[in-house]
Amino acid sequence: MVGVLMLVATNPWAVYAQSSPADPSEFLQVEGAHIRLITDLPHEAEAHELVQCFDLAVEHWRNRFQVPPSQVGQWKCTACIMLERQRFEQAGLISTSIPEFPYGFQYGDQLWVSEQPSAYYRRHLLLHEGTHWFMWRKYGTVGPPWLMEGMAEWLATHRWDPRGPTLDLGIIPHTKNEVPYWGRVKLIQDQLVDGQAPSLETVLRYDTSAHRRVEAYAWSWAAVLFFAHHPQTRGAFERLLRDELPPGTASTRQLFRQLQPRWPELRAAWSAWVTELDYGADLSRMAISLAPCPPLTTAQRTTIDAAGGWQSAGCCVAAETMVEIVAEGQFTLADAPRPWWATPDGVTLEYYRGQPLGKLLLVVLGPIDQEPAVTERLRIIPVGGRATVKLERGGELFFRLNEATGDLSDNRGTITIDIRPL
Repeated sequence: MVGVLMLVATNPWAVYAQSSPADPSEFLQVEGAHIRLITDLPHEAEAHELVQCFDLAVEHWRNRFQVPPSQVGQWKCTACIMLERQRFEQAGLISTSIPEFPYGFQYGDQLWVSEQPSAYYRRHLLLHEGTHWFMWRKYGTVGPPWLMEGMAEWLATHRWDPRGPTLDLGIIPHTKNEVPYWGRVKLIQDQLVDGQAPSLETVLRYDTSAHRRVEAYAWSWAAVLFFAHHPQTRGAFERLLRDELPPGTASTRQLFRQLQPRWPELRAAWSAWVTELDYGADLSRMAISLAPCPPLTTAQRTTIDAAGGWQSAGCCVAAETMVEIVAEGQFTLADAPRPWWATPDGVTLEYYRGQPLGKLLLVVLGPIDQEPAVTERLRIIPVGGRATVKLERGGELFFRLNEATGDLSDNRGTITIDIRPL
């Protein structure tokens, strides 16, 4: 539904210039089906867009959380987009008891968003607080911080086209330029490189004060993506959100009880997940699933798909094992403008993460029995067509081509790999 403008002052710039509005009618106000937007910004067109965007988001949230249309029909919130909070306090639109916040805040049917340096991030924060509002409406409770903030981050990361208008929620941005001032991917990758990435358990233990730091939003987002998309966790996560959400940390305990038998394997899978979490990532190709496998005692052959993510060789090694690896085959790294042929050594015309594009890579992963102090990046071993390597860690062998997961889908062909213990 297109918002209906209600503006007492005829000139929005005049509204913007007022120093102390006396009542809400002196602000720019736009009504939508599920939102009443009030702002002291002089952007009438953007206010209409925000209302359109929010009303479309409600339909996404309704489908995600399986809420009947008849139940959502009467749900409506009031949202304030604030350049100067003091003026909203003077107008009685926000209580002085609401704590100071740099981004956004939700309480019941009321949302507040502080003005941001980009139109994208302003929309993102409105959708973030809107997700909180919708979940509060559905569940009537507040879950653990990692879940509430992670869900809000996931379902606020969006692609918006006002010409339709069309809205996609829960996207993985193609580039940082698509989501200016968001910065979650960079925070994750920087902390991984610096050895400061939290363990999965640390994220799940976040308390109500953790999200005073922006990196907590990034890691909560990564955790929700992991649980919602990894094949070994997706079912348990969907059951958690299906009907009633246990309050507080009870939700985390419920999820952990269902996943506890595989938790050591999931710690390793989490490390792989966040290593691959980048702009343009393909979530369907990011998951590593560990499974019991026989030890590598004799030469073994395996085949991997050039379009796949990490793929198991079906064998495990002990720590300090020396192996010889020989890989053969031709594959294409792209279809257009013409097929780009490559071999397991990759192509040196283009590099990704310091190695030739398409070069065969190896990682060894095993269950992590104790919670690590930090989450480590995968220790990726470049193999190419032939290599003799000493595998410092024991575990299951996984192979893939050196390419961003978001670029793997147009690859064609297979690689045959011979692995021989020395």
